[in-house]
Amino acid sequence: MSSTEPQVPPASLDPVPGSGEDTDQLRVQVSVYSRFKPLQKRIVTGIAAVCGFLAQMSTTSVLAAVPEIVTTFETSATVINISNAVYLTFMGLSAFIWGPFADIFGRRQAYLSSLSLFLLFTIGTALAPRLEVFFLFRALTAFQGTAFLILGSTCISDIYHPTERATSVGWFLSGAAFGPAFGPVLGGIVVTYTTWRVIFWIQASFALVVLPLIYFALPETHHQLRVSELQGLSFGAKISKLWNWGNPTKVVEIYGNKNLLLVVLVTLWAHR
Repeated sequence: MSSTEPQVPPASLDPVPGSGEDTDQLRVQVSVYSRFKPLQKRIVTGIAAVCGFLAQMSTTSVLAAVPEIVTTFETSATVINISNAVYLTFMGLSAFIWGPFADIFGRRQAYLSSLSLFLLFTIGTALAPRLEVFFLFRALTAFQGTAFLILGSTCISDIYHPTERATSVGWFLSGAAFGPAFGPVLGGIVVTYTTWRVIFWIQASFALVVLPLIYFALPETHHQLRVSELQGLSFGAKISKLWNWGNPTKVVEIYGNKNLLLVVLVTLWAHR
């Protein structure tokens, strides 16, 4: 009796009749993730991490400066802390806008638009002459910050196969996680030696450095821009399609999925 083990035939890309379509789809998926060189992918990851850091740093950098801001605007610490709550609220709301925007017009355009507005509104916060103006520009700045978090994970998903994303996602989340820790340190150093307004000038400087980096080094990672579907349509049809794609209520409808809703509730309970 032979002791030789049975030979397993080599795997085939098209093992059975009718599977050619699946093979074509697999090849398309592979080509989608092979569009960019490793260096380009690392650049995208680096930009995502830096922007994630900037978004999160801006949420906490003002905490150490609350007493100085209170003195400047002749108000109370409670009122200034409310501005931080408003900041976080607007960060949550803006996800309904920037997510659809990135799908329609592309990740690159969303990055450039949100970072440009972040820069302008941060400068507005630094120059705020009154408390009301301070509140307004803080809220508008927050509305842009969420885009960095959405776009970072989205770009990584665009360029890396699911089995290759772990390291890149780790770098992105490291930047986002380091931001809240660095913010109070920056704010504390600034208010020790100068005015609280310098905090926002530093944030604006960060944005000003990253903006040309995105313009010259960040490629469009989206596989297919939906805006191309608008060509040849009438103005009314374009508006109708844009509203259908970007309707914020569609994001809310996702939570109708019982499994997703359960995950959200468990996450909220864990962070209570």
